[in-house]
Amino acid sequence: MIKLVIIVLAVLVISGVYFSKNSLAFANLRYSQATVSIPHVANTAYYNLYYKSQADKSFINGVGRIPAVATGYTITYLKKGLGYQYYITAIDNLGKQTQITPITWIQNIQNMN
Repeated sequence: MIKLVIIVLAVLVISGVYFSKNSLAFANLRYSQATVSIPHVANTAYYNLYYKSQADKSFINGVGRIPAVATGYTITYLKKGLGYQYYITAIDNLGKQTQITPITWIQNIQNMN
């Protein structure tokens, strides 16, 4: 039984599903991070950030409700070896969403801290 538990935990760590303090170093080998700039837009309630890897057909990842005072956002757990694109939208106090950046390739991908 103990062997089975050890094998299951090993599979979860390798697949990136289970993280402990000891497995964070392993995660750093598999994942990267990048900080993108958020341009200030007047009368914005908050920003949304959408991103995808080069393997994805659509922008399936997103971060919502980034505070209007933010000047940047760090996207974590980007799979190493893949290129990523993003765009940012501003949402005003009435809920209207407007794309404020073009679709852009992320240039500054770094190792995770």
